[in-house]
Order: sequence, then structure tokens, then C-alpha cells
Amino acid sequence: TIGAKGAKAPDIMLTNDVALYLGVSAETVRQWERAGKLAASKTSNGVRLFRRADVEALKRERESR
Repeated sequence: TIGAKGAKAPDIMLTNDVALYLGVSAETVRQWERAGKLAASKTSNGVRLFRRADVEALKRERESR
């Protein structure tokens, strides 16, 4: 979760973090979330928060293809 002064918990990633980690665009990450391929929760102002474990699982899935 986002803590005091905007600090992120190490197990939470933002859209741009996910995009960099997976080597795709932020728009691709948003499309995957909308399609249900990658789960996210959203803050009250619409910022997507992704669990690192989910992102890593997707990376492994993509690498195994």
C-alpha cells in the first residue's frame, strides 16, 4: 500500500514499475489489467496498484512461452 509521504510497500508496484519490469508500455499494462490478465487494486484517485507476486507470475508465464 501507499504509506506516509507516498512511500510504496516493496510488494506493491505501480503501472510504470510493472511496464519497466516486463519490458512493455504502461498502456499494455493497463490493457492487461482491464482484460483481467493482471489483477490490480485502485486507489480512490484511480492509481493502479499491482502485487509484485502477480507481476512476477505473469513474467514467468510470458517467459515460458
